[in-house]
Amino acid sequence: MKIMTKAFMVMALLFIVCESAIAQNDFNAQGSTIVPNIWTCYPNANYYYIPYFTVTNITGEEVQCRITVYDHAGNDLTQYSKIYSGGTTWGLISSGTGDFTLPAHSTRMYSLKPEGTSVWTIGHAVIEWKSNDSRLRKALVAGMTLQTSNNQGFGIALSDINNGQPF
Repeated sequence: MKIMTKAFMVMALLFIVCESAIAQNDFNAQGSTIVPNIWTCYPNANYYYIPYFTVTNITGEEVQCRITVYDHAGNDLTQYSKIYSGGTTWGLISSGTGDFTLPAHSTRMYSLKPEGTSVWTIGHAVIEWKSNDSRLRKALVAGMTLQTSNNQGFGIALSDINNGQPF
């Protein structure tokens, strides 16, 4: 009887641990796009390449978003993520995660800023979304800004994500 009880307890613990690990990776996106050509570094305040994404919800419904940036080797760089709202006064919504809620007709800014690290990489990003409305097919439009600074000066490059088309 003791062996059966111990076996049952081990199986229950394994189920709980495995279930929580599966739940963390199960986003079930309704829509997504890939953003190529990500370049980032931030060795100091005078030399950096920082990609920013502006993501806008074009629907009348709240959506859940996930942005994941991968380096040249496929490693997840989400730990360097920051998500903001605002304009003249920026409000930090979250840091270290690419998951956020995007209210109807709202815009958020995502930055990948590995401040004070040796991270210097190229890669790509995946922007995903989901909604409580299973009939919703396209919910987001997005753009990218690359901000640079070095001993030659300061620069900004702008581009549309997904050719400016909703996804």
